[in-house]
Amino acid sequence: MPKKQTLIEKSAFCKSLCEAALRIFVEEGIDSITMRRLAGELRVSVMTPYRYFEDRQQILDEVLAMAYSDFSASQQEALDPWAKPMENLKNLGEAYLRFALELPLQYSALFLIQKQEPFQTMVSQADAFLPLLDTVTQLVDSGELEGDPVLIAHLLWSGRHGLISLEVAGRLRTDFSLPMEEMISEMSVRLVQSFFKTS
Repeated sequence: MPKKQTLIEKSAFCKSLCEAALRIFVEEGIDSITMRRLAGELRVSVMTPYRYFEDRQQILDEVLAMAYSDFSASQQEALDPWAKPMENLKNLGEAYLRFALELPLQYSALFLIQKQEPFQTMVSQADAFLPLLDTVTQLVDSGELEGDPVLIAHLLWSGRHGLISLEVAGRLRTDFSLPMEEMISEMSVRLVQSFFKTS
């Protein structure tokens, strides 16, 4: 009789399976992910992955849910309850960059892979965006900025995303530019300045 797995062992196997799926997804594309391929990566029988997941889509759902959860947590943890909103705006930009550089596969799966909508949820996307939106809303409510908080937050998000995605993809000519941290800070400052209340 085979040894019964503990919850810790089951969790470890699921994590390894999802990590393999994430790497294949980012490096080779979704069509390269099969249950047989994943079993081969983990050196288990072809049927073993089916003990944990129904099919490939369920694995990808889990992969992206975990990535969104990690990213949302990194944004939430960047917020200092004692800091001014403008300082938290800087903290969020730094956390965004840190996540992309430390977890490039997760970042790529979330933001650089096209046509992955079937495996995303609007709730996960909203959770990731809310820390920035809430911070911008505080600045508008306090009178420091004027304008639509959603528009301002989206412009900041898009600007950061553009710079960081170029960096992750190796397309940014950093030899001709400032360090990434300084560019994100400068871009954010100049964009926010355009929404300063003038009267």
